[in-house]
Amino acid sequence: MHFLVVDHRLLELHKSSFLSTGRWVLSAAIPLGWAIGLMTVISPPIVTFLLSFVAGSMVLMVIQEEFSETGSSSFPAFLVGICLYSALVS
Repeated sequence: MHFLVVDHRLLELHKSSFLSTGRWVLSAAIPLGWAIGLMTVISPPIVTFLLSFVAGSMVLMVIQEEFSETGSSSFPAFLVGICLYSALVS
């Protein structure tokens, strides 16, 4: 979901450059990250830090998109999503 939001936002902001190269860079980043993950060993504290960084980035992106002044937003849906995710994590 996060990649779809980022993809849509980048397309709005940088249409021509995103269509020519940006989408390919984003698409290549996923298998490249997977391959690097297979070849490296990362200590548990660093994994915890990286996961918290990614989770925080995702929360910031969702909040930015959900509460943007230009788009329509649904606070009840946002609140339900927060509650479901909190129940899932705990």
